Amino acid sequence: MRQSESFQRSSLQHLLLNGQEVEYRVVHSKTAKKLRAKISLNGMQVILPKSRLLEEARTFLLENEKWVTEQLGRAKRLRRSEEHTS
Repeated sequence: MRQSESFQRSSLQHLLLNGQEVEYRVVHSKTAKKLRAKISLNGMQVILPKSRLLEEARTFLLENEKWVTEQLGRAKRLRRSEEHTS
């Protein structure tokens, strides 16, 4: 399956978590069954099933604020580590 078949579109969003502005990309998926967050060294994506509303992504992140900020901090530390070894 090509990516264009499973993902419809994406949009860049911002949210205040623990006093810091967080940028994330909402990716609308035709095939996803669950709303989920993916945090990597390149940032955060929220995969949103086609049956869910955009506001649900924001609510999901707020409800999981502690986990999200921990993972973003972890990704930031890993990025710094990679920069120092390069």
